[in-house]
Parts: sequence; structure tokens; C-alpha cells
Amino acid sequence: MAQQRPPGTTGKIPQQRTAASARPGGGDAAPADTGRGGPLLRRVRAVPPRTLLGAGGVAAAVVAAVVLLAQPAAPPAAPPAPGDGSVPIAQAWPAVRVSAAHAGNLADNTTFTPRLFVTPDLAVGMARTPDGAHLRVVLRGVDGTTTEVNRSPSADDPIFNGFTVADPRTVVYAESHSVKGEFATTIWRVDVPTGKASVVTTDTGNATFRKSAFDLVVAEGKVHWLTGGNIKYIPAELRSVPVGGGPVTRQSVPTLLSLSTWPYLTSAESALSVAAKVYHLKTRREVTVPTTPTESVKCSATWCRIGVSGPNGLSRIDVMHPDGSGRTRMAGPVGSVMNDVAVAGRFEPFSLPEDPMTGTITLRLYDLATGQVVEIARGAAVVEAQGTMLWWSIGEPGKSYTWHAADLAAVPAAPAPTASAPTASATPAAGGGTPTGPAPTDPASASPAATAGTPEPAPSS
Repeated sequence: MAQQRPPGTTGKIPQQRTAASARPGGGDAAPADTGRGGPLLRRVRAVPPRTLLGAGGVAAAVVAAVVLLAQPAAPPAAPPAPGDGSVPIAQAWPAVRVSAAHAGNLADNTTFTPRLFVTPDLAVGMARTPDGAHLRVVLRGVDGTTTEVNRSPSADDPIFNGFTVADPRTVVYAESHSVKGEFATTIWRVDVPTGKASVVTTDTGNATFRKSAFDLVVAEGKVHWLTGGNIKYIPAELRSVPVGGGPVTRQSVPTLLSLSTWPYLTSAESALSVAAKVYHLKTRREVTVPTTPTESVKCSATWCRIGVSGPNGLSRIDVMHPDGSGRTRMAGPVGSVMNDVAVAGRFEPFSLPEDPMTGTITLRLYDLATGQVVEIARGAAVVEAQGTMLWWSIGEPGKSYTWHAADLAAVPAAPAPTASAPTASATPAAGGGTPTGPAPTDPASASPAATAGTPEPAPSS
């Protein structure tokens, strides 16, 4: 069966204008004209004397106009800066090292696009050959050292997905290309110290990739991926193969799900009034996440990001556990910057728009464990994460980028909650507040009344 390229189901919450920028009934408020001889004063001067109620009326009107004109103009909205509750990363987490800038071009002047950071100083990414004939997978150090891992003819229209760290020495990824009208996918293994690539398997089926950090999941010594299931009536399978290669096993799973933190699957789609689900592969239990018709929700195994809609669109972003506990306001209205929820199980990135002429953003992280808001960078454009690694580009979209990365594993552990912890509270527009409530309920231990899963056949070879 031809591999279906899934639609762009990014789950990203669109940026919305703030309530301050809108007026009742829709439309943007006109800017105030407070200069000398503005429209109000001109209207007073233009009124024929016979229409005024005597000299007192003229004096009162002029005084009123002068008073109005004397009011200072409202300053334009500026991007929030540290001081609004956020803390710069160097101050919040001194142990977290942000890499030096990774250049956006290789030595041969071709564009390098990172797809995974193994460490803050070593990336795996894509670059075409100078003649454009091939697309290369390369290892690239922050010092510019480059090792070519693999290359594929550009004429084959290759697509690369699922770059994942299997262990400190090994990276896996998937390469798909068209063969006689159908897509064939190969899973590759890369030895990081040498840059040598070898095939793990070609028995991949109609592999489904969603531009997620969980397109390939390495767990229990195996690489796992999903096939089919893009629509309700196409059966879905979980396929698994040892990292070192070997036989592929298959397991039927519900449709319309995507891989998450092992051993969970979560709803692939996120839209208003669409219920989100969390499915446990071991127990075959499925939990429906409680939401309302005005909310869109995207979940990981332990956290959900909820976009709450108001009369003018998105009004805020909340976070909670899949069982509905610990719900609190994260921010609003701002933009979510990635499809996946809760980087490293703890951090939710979001963006604040900067100059609309450049399209750049201020990148911040909301710490789900403490409620702290940490500013990562300004002038950012692209934001990605995998495991505990977070990386972002600096530069205007469509122009040359430089890249930075940080390993969030160095963030100190959150303090243990106390019995007197406050209840969840509203937070500033840029984020804040401390998530509270009971610990998340593991779907594996949910009561039968809360589940809707049906036992599936056992995995088969």
C-alpha cells in the first residue's frame, strides 16, 4: 500500500491577538490621533457658530477638546521582557549550558538543517550536495567538523523522519522514497563515533510519520514505529525490531493514535470538540481525557496542553494531567511552538511574537513541575526538541540561521510538593503559576469504568 503522507497535524495553537487589540463587534480599534490640530479639534473649528449654544457652549467644547488632546498617547505594545515574571535561562538554570552558535551553512556553502542534537555540540542533519544532485545525512560539530553518514539521489524525492538517540553512541532514523508508485521506508542505524550507517530493517510497512519526536521510539532494546491508522478504517500496527537488526514483530493497535513516551500512544489529532485519548500498550486500556466543546487538547502520557477558545479565538493555554488533575493556566494568548507536549516530560515551550516584519519570536519554557517561566532566546524562528535536548534557530524566517542547543537534563530536580501547596491559580499573560493537584493517574491502573479499551491480539512475529 502506498505510504500516505499525513496532513499537517501539528497540533500547534495559533497565535491570537490579545483582547486589548480588539473591540466589541470585531475589528481592530483605530489608533488615537492626538497630534496638534487632530480631527476632534478640527471638528470643533468647523462647526458653524449658529449651531452652538452661545459663547459658553463654545468655551466648553474647546476646553473639552484641549483636555482630550492633552492626554498622552497609549504606548505601543512591546514584547514582554524579563521583569514580567520570566527569568533568563542563565539565571534560572546555571547548570544548563547553551551551545555556541552552530553555523547554518557547511564549509561547501550548502545549507545545513539540524534534525537532532546528540549533544549541545553535535548535530545530525541534512544538507544537499553543492550540485543539488543528492541529499546528505551528516554529523556536524559546533566547530564545523562534518562527517557524511549517507546520501540519496534528490531525484528519488527522499523523506527523512524519526531521528532518535538510541544510546550515546547510536542514532536511528527512517528514510522513505518512492518505488514504482509506492513509498518504501528503510530504518537506518548510525554509529556516532565513526559516522558509519547500516540498515536495521526494510520490513517497515506503510510507516506513519507525523513530524514528532516520537515517530521512532527506542525502548526495551528495540526500535518501534506505527503503520497505517491515518484514518479510522485503515488498520494500524505497532512494529518493532531490535536496534541491531533482526525479525520484526507486529501488534494491532487502535487507529488515529501516535507514539508517545513508551509504552503509551496518544491521539494524533487535536481539534475543538475532539476527545483526546491515552492508550497503554501493555494493559490495552484507553483513557478519554476530560475536556469541553470549546477546548482543543493534545496529550503526552503524563501532561495535556489545552487550547481554550473564547469569542475572538484562542483565549488561553492550560495544562493538566490526562486524568484532569492539576489543571492550571500556563499562558495566554500566546503560541505553542511544537506538536509534542511536555519536552522531557516537564517543559512546555511557547512563543511571544516580536516584530511582525521579521516573524521572529521570543522563546520561553514553562516548567510544569514548578510553574516557573524561563526565557530561552529572542529573535528565534524554528524550535525543536527530542528527549532532553532543545534546539532553536536565530534569524528571520527564510534567511540564514544560526543554531543553538541546550540539554535540559541539567535542570535541577523540582522540590517535592508540600501538604500546604496552594490550589491552581490564574497566571500572567506570559505564563506562570504552579501546577497542583494529585499526581497523574497512570492509565494502566485506571478503573474499568474510566476506560474504553478492548483487549487486542497478542504481538505476533
